[in-house]
Amino acid sequence: MANHFIGDGNLADKPKLTTFDQDGEERVVANLRIHINRQRKNAEGQYEDKGGFWLNASCWNQKAKEAARLLDKGALVKVEGELEQQQWMDDDGNERSGLVLNIREWSLLPYRLDSVTYKSRSDD
Repeated sequence: MANHFIGDGNLADKPKLTTFDQDGEERVVANLRIHINRQRKNAEGQYEDKGGFWLNASCWNQKAKEAARLLDKGALVKVEGELEQQQWMDDDGNERSGLVLNIREWSLLPYRLDSVTYKSRSDD
């Protein structure tokens, strides 16, 4: 593995799900924009925001479908994967480049949840 990134942060928006055909096979990708938190304890032992950064990320196939179904704007998530330098055209036709996280695993952190509902095992 060339690199390994683990971070947690809040989603800027609900994941954007896109389905497309690749070599006759349906592929699904969810694109996310995450503000990676950077909190540190101060001298009084309280956590303070020390800035952070925005990170574009994507996950694929079943993980993408679950992200689109379960995650929403403001959700606190933990993401793990590989960073990759990518280039793209923005909405105004300008060429852009930056690091993008190819998510291998994501999880919803419970700190902002109000409730959790489990499905029965027979639904798996």
